[in-house]
Amino acid sequence: MRNVCFCRFLSFRSQRDIWVLVIVACAVLASGIKRGEGDRCRVTLPAALVIAIATGLVVFLGFRLQHIDDAHLHVQLAEGLPVRAVEVVKERGWSGPLYNDFEWGGI
Repeated sequence: MRNVCFCRFLSFRSQRDIWVLVIVACAVLASGIKRGEGDRCRVTLPAALVIAIATGLVVFLGFRLQHIDDAHLHVQLAEGLPVRAVEVVKERGWSGPLYNDFEWGGI
């Protein structure tokens, strides 16, 4: 039971650090690949160009299908961050330390 609880804790903790797990997993998997002289994978220039164009197209379509654009991102930022307050500070040219009670950040 302790192992199950530890694994649950570790999985929730590591969700934001999943990139580390992916890199380690790729290294472990790559180290297990054995190849001979005839097993080399060669990518020609035309194939590399097709792969690059296809990848760019998939990313572009993904952004379009999820309606991700600059205006949408600005709206999301304004919902969660004090964007208007920053604009006022810039408009009025205030410099130096400004009052901050350190409670906005959720401390």
